[in-house]
Amino acid sequence: MADTDYALADKQGATPVVQGTEAPDGVFKTGAGGVKRGHKCCGGCCDVRRATIIVNIISMVLGVVGVLFMITAGSIASNLDASNYDDDEMVAAINELEGTDFGGSMGVAIALSSVRILLNAAGIWGALKYNVVGVGAGLVAYGLEFLFSLITFNIVGLIWNGFFAYPHVYLIMEMRNGIMNAQTYEDIEKQSCCCV
Repeated sequence: MADTDYALADKQGATPVVQGTEAPDGVFKTGAGGVKRGHKCCGGCCDVRRATIIVNIISMVLGVVGVLFMITAGSIASNLDASNYDDDEMVAAINELEGTDFGGSMGVAIALSSVRILLNAAGIWGALKYNVVGVGAGLVAYGLEFLFSLITFNIVGLIWNGFFAYPHVYLIMEMRNGIMNAQTYEDIEKQSCCCV
């Protein structure tokens, strides 16, 4: 079919005119200036693709800082020597630290944080490439952390991971429904209230 002007009505009754083509499969493909159908995230500040990328970057940075902190704390704890201190309380604290198995628990924590960082990287890649599996990998990280927070009654963790999982869920739904893809993003679905 040739290019035709189609009118799309929004919920308020306005009828913006959109240049577009009806494909043989009946799907309407818009050109520049189409009506945004995707979900607005963060109070309308950005689209879910952008929000997914941002929350994964934040999570990766916090994960890297956490791993570096664990490595540093483990190194400091293993290098303390009680004989260098005169204070009885300090000597008792160092002796208590020496009896703690930092190697095993610290190693597990570092390994789990590293896996989370990789899942966040997959989430960023998935959002950039419009790949549902990649975004789903990022969602798995938040889902597991949400479950852990639920088991440990960590209210802050529940809220944090719920907010960070939220854009992943909507991005996956929009990609599966054909709303968010490389063709529609730049002209229609892209949204940002700031310079990013």
